[in-house]
Amino acid sequence: MLEEENIFGIEQAIAQLEDNYILSTVVDNKRSYIIKNDDKVVINDGNSMFSLSLKEFSKLYSEGKFSLVEDEEEVVDLKKDEEYYSWGKKM
Repeated sequence: MLEEENIFGIEQAIAQLEDNYILSTVVDNKRSYIIKNDDKVVINDGNSMFSLSLKEFSKLYSEGKFSLVEDEEEVVDLKKDEEYYSWGKKM
């Protein structure tokens, strides 16, 4: 599901997130998109979305394989989704 020549590990994934790139990974044949928003890493698979600290992300995805998302149109606007779902926490 990920193109072999563009796959990298957790260290490069963290560096790419720090540079505000959108990443993708596949877990259990399900694609997830990953961004860094402030001090959190946001993971969205289209059905669910959650945030992790950078340390938690690094630990949970230490064996993960990642790729850069070239076409941002294929990604749901993750920041907009996070803002929408955070409204429930504010009430």
